[in-house]
Amino acid sequence: RRDLKHFISVRNNSKKTKTLRIFGYLLHSYCSKQSWGFEWSERGSMAGSNHNREINNSTICRDCEKGFMSSDLDHCPFCTSPRLVQHPELHTLAIAHLDCDAFFAAVEKRDDPTLTDKPLIIGGGKRGVVSTCCYIARQSGVHSAMPMFQALSACPDAIVLKPDIVKYRKVGEQVRALMREITTQIEPISIDEAYLDLQHLLECGETSPALSLIRLTNILENKLGISASIG
Repeated sequence: RRDLKHFISVRNNSKKTKTLRIFGYLLHSYCSKQSWGFEWSERGSMAGSNHNREINNSTICRDCEKGFMSSDLDHCPFCTSPRLVQHPELHTLAIAHLDCDAFFAAVEKRDDPTLTDKPLIIGGGKRGVVSTCCYIARQSGVHSAMPMFQALSACPDAIVLKPDIVKYRKVGEQVRALMREITTQIEPISIDEAYLDLQHLLECGETSPALSLIRLTNILENKLGISASIG
């Protein structure tokens, strides 16, 4: 048994590694001097020497943020939520890609609740292109960079709004500020998208990167009204 202090992930070569995604929807992490210790069991699964059971497990509920060992359940045994995050290396992955979902459209729907159940397109005139659109409009085949005349043909009932970049940039700065509460190692990609390096959380061992990210998405949703996908 050895303390893991400088490894991003632990892999069991006998199994294929799957991609972890936390869909859509924090955090104040405090580090201690205690570090994690892991060992491979006889069946090849990873066991933790840290007694914090909410950290050393393969499943976390995105609603109550509690962890448990079983990967066979389709709902949380604590709050019955179906929003579960499962991965064999859930607590050793340290590089995250965060992307806010349909960001421009999400901000507009947040600010105008009458748009909640309506197809919404953010874009220019008929000669312009779609900047983004909500998921309701996407069900009709609308997508980013599509010519507006094609988008309106595919989804004639859509509501079209011109982009408000000043407003989106302000919300994007709020998202970035929440990211900085868990790490200063951020590589921005766009106004609502970035890579995060959470290696320091593995080194301090107080909380796992996955749990920190789940808390981040919950705060984005509850505080800013924005959902995000993380992988």
